[in-house]
Amino acid sequence: MSDSLKEQEDTRFRVSRRFVPGTRADASLGNTLNIVALGFDAGELFGVDLASRAFVSVATREHARHQDLGGELEREDDIRQHRIGGVYRLVVGHAQPIDAGRPEAVWSDEPPTRVGHVTRRALRRLCSQLEFAERAGTLVLGSRARSRSYADLRPSDPSMILIAPRPKSCRLFAESSARTMLTFVWGGLEQSVLVHEPRVCAIARAHQDHLLQNEALRRALGFRIGFALIVYGRVKDRYVEKVVVSLIRS
Repeated sequence: MSDSLKEQEDTRFRVSRRFVPGTRADASLGNTLNIVALGFDAGELFGVDLASRAFVSVATREHARHQDLGGELEREDDIRQHRIGGVYRLVVGHAQPIDAGRPEAVWSDEPPTRVGHVTRRALRRLCSQLEFAERAGTLVLGSRARSRSYADLRPSDPSMILIAPRPKSCRLFAESSARTMLTFVWGGLEQSVLVHEPRVCAIARAHQDHLLQNEALRRALGFRIGFALIVYGRVKDRYVEKVVVSLIRS
């Protein structure tokens, strides 16, 4: 990697202390977006656009390839390139058909380029401003079930949500060799969501015979859970399953 590219990737982006979440990013053809990454899954980037302050997901040809292959997890080489809190730049490509399962999506003809980062403190502050307020009876993405019928989704409904689950209520376990679950209490209700973050799944499989919670979970992850980014996964048998694409430190 050249010195100029390293310097570009080390550029520190500032986040306003009065960051007010927006509704939709400007997805006009040719518009440039700078996105703070909050999660990755099967070639798709999830984050917040610094200009509009809105949640976005970035779909590329790489994401389409993953979908064609059945949504398989990224290669280890891909995972190492991902960085929560990294700032990624993209140019909006030709518009794709509106997907009720991903209204925040923007299409990029080329993969986003990492051009910098925000500090850990700025990321924590940003997440605190973006998290969905917890209220009694609040449901993750409008449902207590693990999945929802695709036919019931509306383009106006969000497909991603950032929450701050109570750390003491979080439990991580490998339901099988292919499925890792995170259970937590939020809104006064116990809820279980499938985990897609590769590193977290690997940790759960390494402790297959144990339920990770409290201090054991913190030690295994290497940090205390502050936030969880939950999105709708790909459509399968006319349903979309809720998945955790990232756990972010407090």
